[in-house]
Amino acid sequence: MDVIRMFLFLALGRSVSSIYPTGPSVHDARLGSDAWVPCTFNVGQPVNPNHLTILWHFLNKEILSYNKTVRTNSSRHSLSTEKLLTGEANLTISNIRISDGGRYKCSVIYRSERKEKEVWLDVGAPPQVTITDKTIVLNEESVLRCSATGFFPPDIGIKWFRDGEKLEDNIFLGDSWINPDRTYSVNSTVTITPTEEDRERNFSCRVQHKYLLEPLHKDFRLVYEDRSSAGIIAACSISVVILIIIITGVLWWRRKSKNAPFIVRDIAGPPKMIDGEEAALYCTVDNAPEELCVTWLMRRDGQDQEIQMSQTREHSEEEESLVDTSYVIRSQVVLSQYLSSLSFIPHMETHKDVTFICRGVSGQHKAKKKFYCKTVFGKPKMSQPIMRSLFVCGEMKYLLNLGRFYPKSIKIVWTCGERGTEEVLSSIDSISESPDHNYNISSEVVIPEARHKDPGFRVKVTWDHESIEEPESQELSIRDSDYIWTPVVEDILIPRLLHGSPAVLQCNILGYFPDAITVKWMRRNGDKLHEENDDNQGITSRRAADNTYSRTASLTITPDLRTHQGAEYICLVEHPSLERPIERSTGRLRVYGKPQMSAPIEITMADSYRVQFSLNLQKFYPKDINISWSWKDSTGEYLLSAVETISTRDNDLTYEVTSVVRVHVHPFRDPEMKIFVEWKHESMETSETRSLSIRDLPWRPLVGSINVPRLKDGKSATLTCDILGYFPDPLSVSWITKKDGNVIDLPGEPSKKDRTYKISHKEKRQTDNTYSYVSSLTFTPIISSDQGSEIICRVEHPSEEGPVERSTGPLHIGERKRSSFQNAIKDFASFDNWLIEQQMMLLRIPKQKEAQFLTFQKDGGS
Repeated sequence: MDVIRMFLFLALGRSVSSIYPTGPSVHDARLGSDAWVPCTFNVGQPVNPNHLTILWHFLNKEILSYNKTVRTNSSRHSLSTEKLLTGEANLTISNIRISDGGRYKCSVIYRSERKEKEVWLDVGAPPQVTITDKTIVLNEESVLRCSATGFFPPDIGIKWFRDGEKLEDNIFLGDSWINPDRTYSVNSTVTITPTEEDRERNFSCRVQHKYLLEPLHKDFRLVYEDRSSAGIIAACSISVVILIIIITGVLWWRRKSKNAPFIVRDIAGPPKMIDGEEAALYCTVDNAPEELCVTWLMRRDGQDQEIQMSQTREHSEEEESLVDTSYVIRSQVVLSQYLSSLSFIPHMETHKDVTFICRGVSGQHKAKKKFYCKTVFGKPKMSQPIMRSLFVCGEMKYLLNLGRFYPKSIKIVWTCGERGTEEVLSSIDSISESPDHNYNISSEVVIPEARHKDPGFRVKVTWDHESIEEPESQELSIRDSDYIWTPVVEDILIPRLLHGSPAVLQCNILGYFPDAITVKWMRRNGDKLHEENDDNQGITSRRAADNTYSRTASLTITPDLRTHQGAEYICLVEHPSLERPIERSTGRLRVYGKPQMSAPIEITMADSYRVQFSLNLQKFYPKDINISWSWKDSTGEYLLSAVETISTRDNDLTYEVTSVVRVHVHPFRDPEMKIFVEWKHESMETSETRSLSIRDLPWRPLVGSINVPRLKDGKSATLTCDILGYFPDPLSVSWITKKDGNVIDLPGEPSKKDRTYKISHKEKRQTDNTYSYVSSLTFTPIISSDQGSEIICRVEHPSEEGPVERSTGPLHIGERKRSSFQNAIKDFASFDNWLIEQQMMLLRIPKQKEAQFLTFQKDGGS
């Protein structure tokens, strides 16, 4: 069983760990900035760092790897191990150079699966524009020069304008040249013949480049040079006097020091050599003879090597320029002093324990001075901004990463609180040595959520190191521009607003921290602003998976046209991270009134042949409404013409309409015929419909009880049934008799053989245009056949779904008076029957013969 579970676990792990690396194919970065090359991935489940490997390649050369720890051959490359858990493997590059541009490959290996993503990094720099020559001579051809420097890529556009008008002639764009940092520079000139009018005109050099968001303008006014004869004579006189003084001084100095030996002074240099920062050594030689030769040497491991004047070393595309080993030597002679400088960029591996020598040689005389570089210091640099992250328990962690510093000793102090009341925090520091023998440190503190609810709360971190003159620091608050957990307030969700019907406005607020949000709802009517009552507001809070907070703020209103039509609701969100509240507005509200039926459709008699239907709709807005009537039967559907009357309800500004249609009585004789009315309005999502048939008419037949007289055996009697108030006129009345479960329809007219029953009808039109009906049944009841039977009057009309019946109930027929002779015969017959019964009992006649025997006796048998 354990083996099976293990197999299922491994199979499941493989099935959910498919890797999907994503990111843009091209990414831009600015020269000199700290940038990153994007690479994100998804393994379909929470990332287990023990199963994850990240490899970064640049131009097919591995530059960084991660397998539980980050390894790189350059201190300018870094990777956030914390963000790996959220699927971010972005490569961070500090102090971006032109040579950093090119193809990068991000490889993500999770368990045994490997996926790759290539990203091309474009590095660029915007140009700096200066006007290097704007001095001209009135009415003479003069050249204006505009210089664009430090840009990359080399494509650039330069245009000239005068008072906004483009200059087309005599414009020349020179060849661009490459600067030591691989950027480009170029000059553009325009030749003009300035006039007096040009004194008040504005000239402009406009530069366009890929890394400029918009063209860069450099505006200037012309500087006029005075070429009058008086000015020229004065300038020449001054120049002659200065030249005579200089020549006299030089001759006197050389005569004095002609036989003195030259002296090499101590080399002047920076008190500390800082890794990566340009340094200069200065060597001064006094009493320098004309044939003096000054050279610079570098002594490493006891061996001297002469330093040659060099330009910036070019690197191949497959080589990363981590170390710039170029040296620049500049020399200058002022009177009898020879000045020489050596400029270079110190690096720890190259210049530690190196002695620089300045040597002067003139004939047989030699002199030199030394400058010992014992240590090259590395300044602590932030590899990335201070990182903030959230914990489930509501705390916020601050993480500072400093790298590339040397020596190892460094002091980091965290404080927090309001200004003037700071307290020192306890931090967790982790220091490590990088492959190029400098050091990196991570320092973190954890601060409870409640402290961040005060907008004046600050967190400050200060670091001090031997390489920097003064401690450096950075202060953070939740109002920093890069604070990522400020509230995101979505647009207000507005339902359809119906007059008199409660509605809820909702505003979703997402992704904020800490949980200290305040929401206010305001209503603006014209220039008046009204704050809504708290009783109408609701709040629903929740915690998101990224430990931020979200909230839905709601406001319940009951819109009415007088108050809310054209009004505006504002959701005002305040949070400690915000300098000012965030506002979201509904815009001007539109309130609708939905048509409401004040009562069922009214049905009245228009005249003796037409029925009138009246529909009343109230409380709708706006005024336009569409009402259509039609009737439909088995032959088709037909439109009806209606008359409408619309009026305004002054109490609430809504409208009311009455729509009236008249229909001829003839179609109502068909029970399947229906009247339809449909209305549409802007406030309704779908139209509404009502249908009516003859069974909805109020004029159904009212059937009274059967009028039954006293019934006597053998005596004719008449039953009557009254039917009142029906419309239209087709009515059907029939009579039936029921006895012992047998139902017999009585004929409307008696037959020649049987004139027992006679039925008659009488219909009449009433003053209210309804009909009345009287149906009569005349018959002669016989006790022997009709006693206990039931007579029913059945009424049928299209307005009724089934027949309406009225019953007499069981008939009771009385006997007619008899004579003395008839009574005697009856008594004799009774006595005779008694004797027969006694005889049968004595003779024990079988029961089955009893009925035959009695019948026989009754028929006169002996």
